[in-house]
Amino acid sequence: MADENVPYPLVRALRRHGVYVFWIPETQFRGMSNSELLELANRQDLVLVTRDRDFLDVGLRRKS
Repeated sequence: MADENVPYPLVRALRRHGVYVFWIPETQFRGMSNSELLELANRQDLVLVTRDRDFLDVGLRRKS
């Protein structure tokens, strides 16, 4: 799963190499809070790729 702040060229490059990328801007989940995104990734058993420093917050790290 790639957050909204992950640039599309990176998503495209990963896909070209056969990596499945669930890119948030292409879904109905656009605009979700960081906490909700993390919960979604956990429920779907996906790795969340982001450039958002808010994920360094202690509260979010506990959920990961």
